[in-house]
Amino acid sequence: RFLRLLRLLTLFPSFAELTSILSACGKLWRLMGWVLVIMFALTWTQGIFFSVIIGSSDRWMLIRPDTHVPFHFFRNKEYFGGVSKSCFTLFQFITVDGWADAVVRPMTDKYPETMLQFICFTMLGRYGVLNLLLASVVSQSIESVWATKRALAEAQASRYARIKDQLWDFFQRADLDGSGSIDLQELQRALGQRSC
Repeated sequence: RFLRLLRLLTLFPSFAELTSILSACGKLWRLMGWVLVIMFALTWTQGIFFSVIIGSSDRWMLIRPDTHVPFHFFRNKEYFGGVSKSCFTLFQFITVDGWADAVVRPMTDKYPETMLQFICFTMLGRYGVLNLLLASVVSQSIESVWATKRALAEAQASRYARIKDQLWDFFQRADLDGSGSIDLQELQRALGQRSC
């Protein structure tokens, strides 16, 4: 149905930009699939790392929640208790959704060496892979717009060539004396005939 709608929109020149964007999105499905695979692999491997290092750590057992200093109480089992919980927490890192106060600051207090791991993961996930996806979307959109403009220009050139041929045929039929020019009587006669 999507392709039918896209074909229908190509009939209207006022929807050329929308058609270009939809065409670019259609071409990007494969790329988006690979980006999701890369993001999943990156998040899964880091989730395993953080669930082993932080989720099963004993450094958090001696901290009481009622007497904690800000940024010192951290429920490591909630955020990194298993691979799936670690992956969800890392997904929050990529989207930068409440990650600094809730996770990173308490963790770097107990594990300062993990700061480099967080920075690398955030840079790769957020700025690397997601910007690659955005750049690909923009590139495909630009290519699709240029392709649409070329197709419209070719259609217009074809139309002009057809009109030119029709006019040439009209003038050839109207020039009865073969002089290469049409006088008023030849024009009136040609306009009155159905064959021209």
